[in-house]
Amino acid sequence: MKSKPIYRPFISNERTLTQIMLDDFAKSFQTCIPAIIKEVVSRDTVVVSPAVQMTGADGSPMNWADITTTVLSPFGGSLFISFPCKAGDTGWLVGADLDTSLFKKDKKPAQQQSYTRHLYRYGFFVPDKINGYNVSDSDDGALVLSTTDGKTKITLKDKEINLESDDELKIKAKSITIISEGNNVVIDGINFKNHTHIVPSAIAVQTNPTTGEGATTATAITSGAQE
Repeated sequence: MKSKPIYRPFISNERTLTQIMLDDFAKSFQTCIPAIIKEVVSRDTVVVSPAVQMTGADGSPMNWADITTTVLSPFGGSLFISFPCKAGDTGWLVGADLDTSLFKKDKKPAQQQSYTRHLYRYGFFVPDKINGYNVSDSDDGALVLSTTDGKTKITLKDKEINLESDDELKIKAKSITIISEGNNVVIDGINFKNHTHIVPSAIAVQTNPTTGEGATTATAITSGAQE
């Protein structure tokens, strides 16, 4: 028979029977615990394993059962943030006061479907790297959206936005508009404020009346100010 997951009375010599009973009762209120993803079911659903073991009456560690739950995806209007979770990712498993199963299904006010309370399976999983990520000194004071190695990122400062990629930057749109209030756009070191191009506007072939040979001439227009 499995040992009952209660705290060991000998953890502290000062603990009384009342304290032990209160601690045992408090464990039924599942609020928040670190967890590790064991399986990704879909973009918004994962199977997690609580990462802090319980302690049995005999002092032996006791593992939690795996819990299937939803992944937190901040949402407003028609916009949301979705994380590409994978097995092994860490985070926090947050419980809920009442049975939320029907609300999660229909996303509208619903009556609780059971009398169980304060359980992790009714809550959600918050992805959290916790530690082990890389933020460069140049990004101090900035909001950073980045890969863990810091090579691909978006940084937002008071008067500056930076986009960096370790390989490729793709932009897909029906139209792209760049507005520079300072009338200055620099691409790969080229200042387009004073950059010019010669664009042929008309091309004609003229024949020399003496030799009969043809010569091509072009009338050109320029765009931008001369350097």
